[in-house]
Amino acid sequence: MKLAVATLLVASGASVSDTPSVYKDGWTYAEFYDAVVDCRSWLVFSAAQGYLAKGADAHVSAEMLRSDVVSLLPVFDIPAGAGCFCAVNEIAKTETYSQYVNVGDKAKRLDAIGAAVTKGPCAEPFKSSRAAVSSKDAMDALKLK
Repeated sequence: MKLAVATLLVASGASVSDTPSVYKDGWTYAEFYDAVVDCRSWLVFSAAQGYLAKGADAHVSAEMLRSDVVSLLPVFDIPAGAGCFCAVNEIAKTETYSQYVNVGDKAKRLDAIGAAVTKGPCAEPFKSSRAAVSSKDAMDALKLK
């Protein structure tokens, strides 16, 4: 099943680019995607925690908040994905994988990625994707039902 899904993804438009990005030594698709997943989880969990805090301040029931946060995960994930893919891309073009790993523990690596998400070329895609999902209509269309 995994092979069939992967084949569909590749066959649906991926091709070798005439001008590929040049990544520093050691970055494989697995390391790259692991870094993106770590970043996405960090940003999505942060957004969920912020949502829970605002809801608690507004005296929304814990059960309602729990259900809302779960259903809103796709909404939180859209800007996280845009920002994290961009940030890891920028880091992978400027640092070898071993330099990235040697920054320190996972928290320090996420701090570096977080800085890249909010500054430089990644700030605008992150900000615009957050704005695109922030309206009530967009949230309602994207949330799980």
